[in-house]
Amino acid sequence: RNTVREALTRWEGLGLVERRQGSGTYLKAAVSHDMLHMPLTLAGGNDFTSLMQTMEIRRALEAEAAALCAERASQADIAEIARKLDIMEQAFRTRDGMSSEEDWEFHQAIYRASGNPLFEQIIAAMYELFHRFWEHPLGVRDFGHASFPYHRTIYECIAARDPQGARAEALKLIATVEDDLKRGAAKLKLSSQT
Repeated sequence: RNTVREALTRWEGLGLVERRQGSGTYLKAAVSHDMLHMPLTLAGGNDFTSLMQTMEIRRALEAEAAALCAERASQADIAEIARKLDIMEQAFRTRDGMSSEEDWEFHQAIYRASGNPLFEQIIAAMYELFHRFWEHPLGVRDFGHASFPYHRTIYECIAARDPQGARAEALKLIATVEDDLKRGAAKLKLSSQT
């Protein structure tokens, strides 16, 4: 079951299928011989350097996708982003912390609504690395708490059709996550010295 879910996630990221909750999985694009497949090779460790390198890429993707989403998203796209945000906020309150799956779905909705399928495909290639990290975020117990409010402000900028604001809020979110990573790395360094 996990293998099938992983395959569907990869295919969804490649823009080949679309998963609809309660409805099923649907072929989204015709597969042909002239399609180009570009695999990414990423350091798979949960070490600080690998994580920060990944965050540099995510910073660029998140900021630009949010800005384009504010310009291009349909009303249906914005409603879907709002729905994903509500689910994520409920999970955060229920579980006293960020849920990686709901967070992922919120960001995926923004990538989809950006109008450029490459955003979603590139970030989907990084899916495993992010999810492996969220399970053990360098020992930071409240990881994601500081960045949580920025999800709502990103959404508000998108709904207001404010690309500069959406970009700025996405950059704040990523900067906050990077600060959490630095805090965790410093804590691990101190504990290894004692």
